[in-house]
Amino acid sequence: EEAKDARLVAWTAGLRMIRTHPFAGVGLGNFRHVILRYEDSDQDVVTVAHNTYIEAAAELGIPGLLIHIGILVSTFITLGRVRRRALLVPSTQLYQVALGLQAGLISYIVSALFVSSWWQKMVWLLIFFAICLDLSSRHMMKGIRQRRARGAVEAVGVPDLVE
Repeated sequence: EEAKDARLVAWTAGLRMIRTHPFAGVGLGNFRHVILRYEDSDQDVVTVAHNTYIEAAAELGIPGLLIHIGILVSTFITLGRVRRRALLVPSTQLYQVALGLQAGLISYIVSALFVSSWWQKMVWLLIFFAICLDLSSRHMMKGIRQRRARGAVEAVGVPDLVE
């Protein structure tokens, strides 16, 4: 009951911050410092938003929240592209890693509704790992195209490689 009440207090205060500062927010890392100004006086003090999206919007403004969500969406799309390339290469391990990272990203996106975690290292590691996998899978595709152009890859069983 106390955890639920704390979240409601923090979410309400965060939404008030967003309403007051919709474009620039209250400043990165300032949620905990200014939350007392936005809480009702009869409620307990809460220092985190308990919602990554509310905290990001309160600190960075709505444009910052949209950028954050855009990064998550583009990471998911990138991992899907890696999976498609893995089928063409073919690389079962690459496919499984990309699929697992997509599942982990979905898990993060859902859990971020209940915890303040957008600054946590693990989600950023996942994002940068997706970038590395994208570059690696592009390099693998380039190698196949070059071998095919030299006639080293048989046409049988190798689909046309289209990105």
